[in-house]
This record gives sequence, C-alpha cells and structure tokens, in this order.
Amino acid sequence: MNQRGMTLAEVLVSTLLIAIAVATVAAIFVSGGQQDVRIERSTLASTQLQQLLEELENFTTADSSNAADGPGGGWTLAGDTCGCWALQEGTHDVTARLPASLRNDAGARLTYTVAVEDRNGSPVRRVDAVLTWAN
Repeated sequence: MNQRGMTLAEVLVSTLLIAIAVATVAAIFVSGGQQDVRIERSTLASTQLQQLLEELENFTTADSSNAADGPGGGWTLAGDTCGCWALQEGTHDVTARLPASLRNDAGARLTYTVAVEDRNGSPVRRVDAVLTWAN
C-alpha cells in the first residue's frame, strides 16, 4: 500500500533535529559576540599597558638635573594612588588610568612594581607592569 504523508513520530524527530540545528547556530553566534568583546578588551588592555611602560620609560631617560622636576619633585605619574615619585621602589596601583569599560565591566587592575638592582656598582631601576581582569 502506498502511504502519503508522514507519521507523527517522523514529524517529531524532524522537528527535534531542526531545533538542535537552530540552537547550535544561535550558540555559535552568541559565543562569537562574546569573543569579539574579549578581543576588544584584550586590545585595549594591551594599549593601556604599553602607554604606561612608555611613560615610565620617559621618567628613566629624562634629564634629572632640574631638582624641581627630578626624583622627589614633580615626577609623579597620573593615576598613581601613592602620589609619590613614579620610580619609587615598591608596587604602584595605577588602575585609575584605565578606561571605565575595563575597570568596571571587566574588573581590571593595573599595577607596576619598581625594584632597584645593582649593575656594576650602579643602582638600576627595573619596572614590571601587570594588568589583570576578572571578566
């Protein structure tokens, strides 16, 4: 006998397969959007970190013969919570320099640590910067 149409079971199975396919495609689009946000945050964070290091490099190469601008004078870094000399030994929190999108949305924190090392009898300052975020 020649039957026309589909049984209820066939309709349910085909509907289930279509629903799984649609859900999979939707999940791919959602995760792709989240990945775009992560890439944007990562790029912004990298830029902020690079700017900090370049500014700190300016402090190490500046002419310190002018006492008013030299260490202990006006050589502070904008956004540094200590308000001290930018190359003072210790850890400095400069999270305030970050855009609100990184600070608030991603829970980002930007710090740098200054250590003094002896190189051939001369003190040399080493700077290590760290940017972390939670989201």
